[in-house]
Amino acid sequence: MIEKSNAESLRRSDKMTDLLKLTQPDPVDWCEQNIQLDYGKFDCAKHPLMSEPLRSAANMRGGMVGLIGSVQHVKTLCAQLLQLYTAQTSPSRQAHYDLTKEALKEFSDDKFTPLINNTPAIKSILIDGRHSQTTYYTAFPYGFIRLLGARILAHRNSKTIEMVTLDESWAYETGWIDQIKDRLSSYPWSWRMFLPTSGQTAGSEIDVLWQRSTQKVWHVHCDCCGELIPYIWTQPKQKNGDQLPGGMKFASGDDVLFEDQSTDYSKIKASVYYECQLCAGQMKFNPATQHARNQAGRYIALNPNGDPKIDFFNYNAMAHFPWGDLACQYHDAVASKNRGDLKALENFVRKRLAEPWDEAKFIVISDEEDSSGDYPSSEIWAGADYTFCTVDVQKDHFYYVIRSWSNGVESRLIEAHKALSDMHIVEMCEKYGILQDGMDGSGVFVDGNYNTTEVQRIAAKNGWIVLRGQNCKPFRHADGLRKIYSEPVPVDTWQGTNEGEGKVKYCIQFWYSENEARSRFSTLRGMAEPKRLWTHSNNAGINYINQLNSWARIAKTNPKDGSVYYDWKQTNRNDHFYDCEKMQIVAAAMAGLIGASEKPADEKD
Repeated sequence: MIEKSNAESLRRSDKMTDLLKLTQPDPVDWCEQNIQLDYGKFDCAKHPLMSEPLRSAANMRGGMVGLIGSVQHVKTLCAQLLQLYTAQTSPSRQAHYDLTKEALKEFSDDKFTPLINNTPAIKSILIDGRHSQTTYYTAFPYGFIRLLGARILAHRNSKTIEMVTLDESWAYETGWIDQIKDRLSSYPWSWRMFLPTSGQTAGSEIDVLWQRSTQKVWHVHCDCCGELIPYIWTQPKQKNGDQLPGGMKFASGDDVLFEDQSTDYSKIKASVYYECQLCAGQMKFNPATQHARNQAGRYIALNPNGDPKIDFFNYNAMAHFPWGDLACQYHDAVASKNRGDLKALENFVRKRLAEPWDEAKFIVISDEEDSSGDYPSSEIWAGADYTFCTVDVQKDHFYYVIRSWSNGVESRLIEAHKALSDMHIVEMCEKYGILQDGMDGSGVFVDGNYNTTEVQRIAAKNGWIVLRGQNCKPFRHADGLRKIYSEPVPVDTWQGTNEGEGKVKYCIQFWYSENEARSRFSTLRGMAEPKRLWTHSNNAGINYINQLNSWARIAKTNPKDGSVYYDWKQTNRNDHFYDCEKMQIVAAAMAGLIGASEKPADEKD
């Protein structure tokens, strides 16, 4: 009975879609006749990547249409045009979702309301009344458009709607899309969902939907062979190490560095070309040529047997963004990855290439042979620019790691041992010339999450810096950036007591993001190309090596929708040296050695 019911629903939906195609104006034609943008009348010829997704979303019934593309290019505009076209041609209860109320207000003030005011065909049908037009609500005859926050549970669960737009749904938490879809159940044959978004996370709800969908990817004609090809950034290497033709080519590595190691971006831009994956012919970028390519381009379904009620489209920035600028952005992203920070590369993959981001490809747990260097413990490294001591605190003893770092991010293990007193650590620091009262990346860093008050007093006495980990995002700083560590916090270690007379009272404490530290640590450990930068001594000992693998990043599956998410799991109870190495990452970040891709705190797609 269930299968029969579903089949009947699909038949009704398909009949309705066919009827709409016959009775309603073509959405592209309607937009060209009615929509007035800030820079002039809407012309779809200027937006060729939008036409087919717009038509599909306008005609879809009982299904969803996705537009996965690069940032700041037609996705939100396509959603707006769809909403206004629907308001006039098939009025219904519509909802537009974004993450926050602030984002919705910005959408309303800067995009939605001005577009309505510039469109006489829509402005003329607005319903008069004090409550008919607000920042978050617009009423039309027989319908409305309501702006809702996806983070608000009541907005996901209590609104009955017929058509919904989910803006930047890549950032939605697992289950949100499914929850919102339930709000459409009152319209079993006419509901539809439009999902304009940047690239998603591998295994997310959007990624799961993409795998089930038609997978329509933008193709253009090669300038050399004339065949239709999709834009790809690079081809994967074959098992024998050979590189297949195709992708963006440009100068890189040492070839684009000045003597002071800064980047010659002009050289990168001058060298860029696209190599056809079919004929290996070279294509160059200029705005006129790119426009002509897009005019003749089209979407091709890579999964033609996919669910026709999940019609997804994909394009990347190579279709519209200057290739030289993309190459420079990629160069910087790779440079940041080589400094242990994957954020810039993630942004490039998701926001420029519009591809799913899979951090697991970079989170590699190295084995002993991989990360062992050709040097013994206690060997002073002549190439060191910084040497940090990090300390993990136990009930009656300490574990410590002394590691040297160069400005080129290379690091070597010097010592990794157990200490029975803080004085032993003081002696080791004196031996290796480590400043114990330094800041900005210099000195001794001690874990303050266990026996916090006593640790703070020991830190105050010795001039050490206290680090306290949290399972949180990077911290917002006064300069507008998010960093792995917080702003410094002075702590009065004897406050509220009468015992501090004559003793050093204050220590400096930082909070840090444990998951971010784990990610950067694993990235550095797993990096082998062009050379391995993070190593340990060749006689570090089995106990140290075993503890390095105390935490693993594991994939988990949501049983409701099949989406995949990642979390960190402790695999070895003894993780003291791991914690010390994790704090080394924080110390190196404070020194500016890693994490070069710090981004504004409120960066948006």
